[in-house]
Amino acid sequence: MNKLKFAIIGCGRIAQRHAEHINNNGKLIAVCDIVKDKADALASQYGAVSYTDISDLIKNVKEIDVVSICSHKYHEMRHTLRFSVFYLLKRNQSVYNRKYATHQ
Repeated sequence: MNKLKFAIIGCGRIAQRHAEHINNNGKLIAVCDIVKDKADALASQYGAVSYTDISDLIKNVKEIDVVSICSHKYHEMRHTLRFSVFYLLKRNQSVYNRKYATHQ
């Protein structure tokens, strides 16, 4: 059976924990963070490709099965919706979101 292919958005502290679990159950293929050094560090640790712009990741990485949104809470919903709309409309794939679709 093929391993699921993951991407991580936001490469801060919690992303490291996500990457560890992903590594046990799948393959981390791409990471994205606006801070290039953070993205590069996490990517090199797991053999993934790093990006600093979500649009570039979406455009260049076609085989993502699961996206883990680890960005700051003020950016999470924007990132989640961007991926959800892209996957639902462009790739005809299912999206699971553990966050509420509102922000207070």
